[in-house]
Amino acid sequence: MDKGVTILKYALTGHTKGFGFYIAKELSNFIGFSRTTGYDITKVSDRNRIINQSVDCEVFINNTCSGDAQTRLLIDLYNVWHNTNKTIVNIGSDITKIDLKNTPQFLHEQLNKNMLMHTSNILQNGILRIKYISWGFWKDSPITKFYPELTVSTTVDQAVKELFECIHD
Repeated sequence: MDKGVTILKYALTGHTKGFGFYIAKELSNFIGFSRTTGYDITKVSDRNRIINQSVDCEVFINNTCSGDAQTRLLIDLYNVWHNTNKTIVNIGSDITKIDLKNTPQFLHEQLNKNMLMHTSNILQNGILRIKYISWGFWKDSPITKFYPELTVSTTVDQAVKELFECIHD
C-alpha cells in the first residue's frame, strides 16, 4: 500500500441482508449494525449505541430501513457529527419515483424514503457531507409484482460502484 493512502473506517447499518450484505463484503474496515447482531434502529437506545460505537468512523452508511427510523437515525447522527469532517451516505429507494395510486400498501415506504431524501437535503451544511443515493428494486421485490417494468433492477455491482463513487467524490 502506498504511503499517504488513508483507509477509511466505515459504519454500516443493515449489513447482514440485501444490498448491505454485499456492501459489507467490499469494506475492509467497518463495523456493522443490524437486528441480526442486536441493533434495532427503531429503538432510541440502539440508535444511541450505534452512534457511540461509530465515533471513530469517517463514513456512516445509513442503509437499513424500518419505518421512519432511518431518518431518525440520520437526525440523531447529524446532531453528534454536524461539526465534523465526516460523511453520511443515506441509502434511499426508487420507490420515491413511482405513482402509487394503485398500490397504497407501499405508501408508507414511499413516504419514509421521501422523508429521508428531503431530510438529507435539508441537513447539508458544508462541513459534514451528507449524501443521498437511491437504487432500483431487487428482482424479487414485492413491488415488482405490481410494477413489472421495475424488474430491470439495480444490480449489486452497480449499487456498490455508485456508493463508492458517492463517498469519494
